[in-house]
Amino acid sequence: MKNFHLLFWCLVVAIPALGQTHTIDNDTLHIVGYASDNDVAVNTFYNAVTEVEVAWNVLDVQIPDGWEYSFCFPNCYPIGVTQSTSAFPANSQQYLNCHVYPNGIPGSGTIQLLIETNEMHQDTVTWVASFEEGSNTGLVNHASHGIEIQQTANSLSMCGVPPGAEARLYDSKGARLMSFVADNDCGTFSLGHKSGFHIVTVESESKIIFRQKFVFH
Repeated sequence: MKNFHLLFWCLVVAIPALGQTHTIDNDTLHIVGYASDNDVAVNTFYNAVTEVEVAWNVLDVQIPDGWEYSFCFPNCYPIGVTQSTSAFPANSQQYLNCHVYPNGIPGSGTIQLLIETNEMHQDTVTWVASFEEGSNTGLVNHASHGIEIQQTANSLSMCGVPPGAEARLYDSKGARLMSFVADNDCGTFSLGHKSGFHIVTVESESKIIFRQKFVFH
């Protein structure tokens, strides 16, 4: 009986330790922009449920030569810092982002961060970045593809999107809000009450064939 009571109390003590310590809002984030951009950053949040000790380091980087990157978690670190540790209080939300600096070089790549919580739980957060040639004021091969856009106060209607191509809508920070794969000639993004600067891209056969900026008021 004594052994039973001892086992019972061990389980009572151990069960809270096995509970959820944290969540991460998004583990895959998309960064889009132009090679002429100074930098583009996209963020998520690390949500500490209990008091935690966190260690992070860069797990894998596959980017064009000449690109640079840096992180904020939640403090912002200079380019070249690839690991650090932090202690977060219970019931707190911590800002986590990655800045990518294309330095005038078009291309695409991925940056993957490994986050270890309390030396037990491991998570990975991946940023998928793509920067096109040109400036952030125009289109990419717009006329040659015949894509037409009609803008209203809270929507974008797109016609002429090639069948099978994917149209994507991003906010000003490069976070993807919504997308659709064209199965007929036209499609619509409904923005509701969203406002500010947005980017629309169309990708066909793994190439960006259209990009345009819009501002909603």
